[in-house]
This record gives sequence, C-alpha cells and structure tokens, in this order.
Amino acid sequence: IERISRKIPFKASGRFNIGGKDYFMIPIGIKKGLEHPTDQVEEGDLIYEPNSDSILICLKSGKLGMKVTKLGKITENLGVVHQIQKYSPVNFKLR
Repeated sequence: IERISRKIPFKASGRFNIGGKDYFMIPIGIKKGLEHPTDQVEEGDLIYEPNSDSILICLKSGKLGMKVTKLGKITENLGVVHQIQKYSPVNFKLR
C-alpha cells in the first residue's frame, strides 16, 4: 500500500482499460506480491492484482478467479466509474 500511495497522484491516460465487465484495470507498475490474499470482493473494492501488476476497481461483488490484496473501498460516486469509457484518460489522487 505504501508503494502504491507514493505513485499517487498519477494519470492513466491511454493505458486505462476495462478488464471485462466486473472491474476496471489500472496498470500501476510496482511488482509486489500479495498481503492477506483473498478471492472474494465486493462492489467498490479497490484491490491489487500482482499477476497483471494492476489496481482493480470492482464493479460487482463475487468470487474472482485469482487472489488479490484489498487496498480500500470506493464509498462515494461509484456510479461515475460505471460510466467511464474504455481508454478514457483518468486522473487519480488521494483525498
């Protein structure tokens, strides 16, 4: 979590992509392993997936086909994330 927070704020322009219909994938480039791995997620969870070295924003609750580390949760305006088009430029910052 420390390595990810040091990279924020960052812009994911052109590299932002949809990883299926269940989550958004944002390449982060930290190459770390798992802490407290789980495959169960809830809508709005912010997770790290080491195989793709990406942060994922979960848009549906359920069981993933991979182990991930939960980083946090989006608690407001999750509907906005559902409306973002594939490859849209997105800016991330801590609040």
